Amino acid sequence: MTKVPQRYVPKKLSKKDKKKQQKELKKSRKAYKKGKYYTRKKVKSFKSKVSPHILKARKMYKIDKIRPTRKLAKASKCKLKGLKKMFQKGQGAYFSSGSRPNQTGHSWGYARMASAITGGKASAVDFKIIKENCKKNSRAYKLAKKARKTYKKGMKRVKQVKIGGKWTKKYKKKINCKNPKGFSQKQHCNYGRVTRKAKATFNKKNNVSGEVLFEEVKKGVKVTYDFKGLKNGSHGFHVHEKGNFNGDCNKAGSHFNPSGHKHSGRKSRKRHIGDLGNVITKNRVTRGSFIDKKISLKGKNNIIGRSIIVHDLKDDLGKGKNKESLKTGNAGARLNCAKILKSK
Repeated sequence: MTKVPQRYVPKKLSKKDKKKQQKELKKSRKAYKKGKYYTRKKVKSFKSKVSPHILKARKMYKIDKIRPTRKLAKASKCKLKGLKKMFQKGQGAYFSSGSRPNQTGHSWGYARMASAITGGKASAVDFKIIKENCKKNSRAYKLAKKARKTYKKGMKRVKQVKIGGKWTKKYKKKINCKNPKGFSQKQHCNYGRVTRKAKATFNKKNNVSGEVLFEEVKKGVKVTYDFKGLKNGSHGFHVHEKGNFNGDCNKAGSHFNPSGHKHSGRKSRKRHIGDLGNVITKNRVTRGSFIDKKISLKGKNNIIGRSIIVHDLKDDLGKGKNKESLKTGNAGARLNCAKILKSK
């Protein structure tokens, strides 16, 4: 069982709520060990207080709502994208800790950001972000420089404990985000976003074989493809709605289209979610990657469990002069297909 500090269960709780929270905490630990998140339910007998970092930021910048907004960016002399990064780091800390009752990832994000721009411990840990995004004459930058010295350049201060007659070191080493170890460190470095991955393997059919990899990135899902056996030119490339087709690509259904739009190009605002445009073959080599903002590996637009198909002809992206163009892009026969499966 993963050890979690006792403060994760608030002291001032009714007996009934305390028992509930201990059960919730066990669920949280089990989920956390598997690399998942579990947010504990609200507790009636526990009242959350406003973070002292938030109160300090309100007073310092004379703004009631401490959020990553243009108003705060102007007052703190920090770029909006920098404030958002600090906020996201707070969300990561919330999720990687196993969560608390009556709190959310957003509330942690706001408190972490407030700490970073008011000279708290977070400003030492996030010094690089502050240096890159805040002006040198800003309060946030000046306070962060002081905090960096106070908190040993972002190293976390911990209590000394006597183990086997020896005292432990006073500071823990700073997390190395170039080579994070374990789930907690990965989430700290990745701002709390679990990177989901999926894979589709094309067994040889019609002389075509290959592999397509899907990976969550900041701007969407990165699609990396590698095919063998395709003729030179462009080939339609789509996610279809059904994943159980028993080797017959014609049983994979239509393009994945939960929004009910007409067929279009990958960069169009209104399109089938499964519209991934074309893959291009040059000198018998079909290899490349792109980032798509519509498909997802979770939620409504989740493509895991569905199929992906490579077609014989070029997809006209809905610009043809017939009805079929608005359905399939006149991409022709289905050369090969594969089921999209979750991968590690």
